[in-house]
Amino acid sequence: MNPSLYFAFRQRYRLNGDPVHANPFAPWTLDDLYPEVLAYELDLAGYGDLPREPEIEEWLHSLWDSHWPLLFLVERCCDDGELLPLQLRESRLKDFPLDSVVACERAIAAVPYDYEEDLFRVISWAVRIERARRRAKAY
Repeated sequence: MNPSLYFAFRQRYRLNGDPVHANPFAPWTLDDLYPEVLAYELDLAGYGDLPREPEIEEWLHSLWDSHWPLLFLVERCCDDGELLPLQLRESRLKDFPLDSVVACERAIAAVPYDYEEDLFRVISWAVRIERARRRAKAY
């Protein structure tokens, strides 16, 4: 093997010994990034308590229809269902691609104002419930 190719293809490591991954969303898996949140998880998270408004349905469908993992990113922007301030959201999302962070901030800005606290709580807890169900662990 050509020595210059050896250095190009070998595994790289950080100074603390952690491997450098090509996945910009590492250490999260695809299942973590695109959770399959079912009606069961939404109901456990309190979605059934919200009124059936078209703007709520439209906002939720925009999260599901995006090619970015918006459910996951919105959950990362919350702490126990409460939206974090901008500086903390930036620190939590700093390792993700810029386009995904911009899409997440647009989704946060587009949430219906009257229901924003409830929707962030529902999304945050539904994603956590789905992750716990998939991993068969209680969080």
